[in-house]
Amino acid sequence: MRIILSRTLKLVLSGEFAFAVFLTSGAFKEVIPAQFIDLTILMLIISILITIKRLLFKKNITKLTLISIGIYFILLIVVSMSMLYSPSLYAVDKYIRFTVLTSWAFFGGLLMVLDKGSLKKLIDSICLISIFCSVLITYSFMSGDYVGGFIGVSDGNYLGSARVLGLGVLSLLVLFVYNNINISKKSIILIGLILVSLAILVTGARMPIISLIFSSLTLLIISIRFVKGKIIIKKGTKVLGILGVGLIPFIYYFKDTQLTETLFRRIEVLLYEGGASAIGRVDRYTVAIDIIKNNFFLGKGFGSFGLSYLGSDVREYPHNIFLELAAESGVISVITFVVLLIMSVIKSKNFIFRSNYQHAWIFSSLLFLLLNSLVSGDLNDNRALFALVGIAIQSKMFEESDISTSKDTTVTS
Repeated sequence: MRIILSRTLKLVLSGEFAFAVFLTSGAFKEVIPAQFIDLTILMLIISILITIKRLLFKKNITKLTLISIGIYFILLIVVSMSMLYSPSLYAVDKYIRFTVLTSWAFFGGLLMVLDKGSLKKLIDSICLISIFCSVLITYSFMSGDYVGGFIGVSDGNYLGSARVLGLGVLSLLVLFVYNNINISKKSIILIGLILVSLAILVTGARMPIISLIFSSLTLLIISIRFVKGKIIIKKGTKVLGILGVGLIPFIYYFKDTQLTETLFRRIEVLLYEGGASAIGRVDRYTVAIDIIKNNFFLGKGFGSFGLSYLGSDVREYPHNIFLELAAESGVISVITFVVLLIMSVIKSKNFIFRSNYQHAWIFSSLLFLLLNSLVSGDLNDNRALFALVGIAIQSKMFEESDISTSKDTTVTS
């Protein structure tokens, strides 16, 4: 127990934990009192200072890193230019958040997480944060302390909470499937995986759950390899498959208990409620497309979507990161973002079959966050996606694994 507490404390004091909290704090910072400074800003400052310190001792920066920084600066320039003709006053707030918070998410992913040990700490940090959020959400669920059909941490942003939990599920999943650890550690990870999985279900956030299912299946599929006519399946994948089948009679047996009745009601909300939300998104897509048609090259101005959609200068967005960039900052901003995205996908894709859990986590998490960005959140809500883009671009840094991976099992030949 003392060793576990010591390692946990060391993790909490690391720069990676500060960066993870910075990326996810929007979902839970209301439950952590901060009298003098916002938690996100505090973690921003800490992670920047730690990164600067590390860069001072780094011998060189790769050409790929410099190219990525240059491309991102083009995006910053384009967004800054769109501020010059934006009719929105709200745009100032959005611009500050983008240039400071979202930009640091990208630069932090690119410059802070530079080796396997650093990435491992980041993954462990996300596991710890997601379990913390799961405990709070599960408590609200069990006590009935929530209003309406959705649950977030401290009755807050349920979509933000679900995205954090989704990242936690993927983090725990890769540790369970890919990592060669003893049975006691596997059991702890499995308990955490079940807790976080149940918590994301009761949030009622449809797209994070749909994205998580797709990303998890992708993760499990890439864990299966075909070598010389043989199907090689990782032991962790087999265990999860057996547990999944075993849960079916278990759920049926307990279906009439109060807990599962409540859970099934939450799943019903997940599947059937929210028609107005879907219609609202389609309306936003239509308005965004009309703006793009009329302002293809320059966009209508950063932060101006609320004026076009509601006729009010308020925070509003198309719920699609590509439409948002195109409508407000023009086609060049989309091109620069897509270039960075393509670079990250190509770099991460090249290494996903290397039996390295870090690469599996990068690819699955990038996919999860990208899918979410297509239907929810604005540019700044998706700063974790920018961080994963930066990390994925550096995938070659994690090519050689010095951490043992789980043993494979030959199924057929």
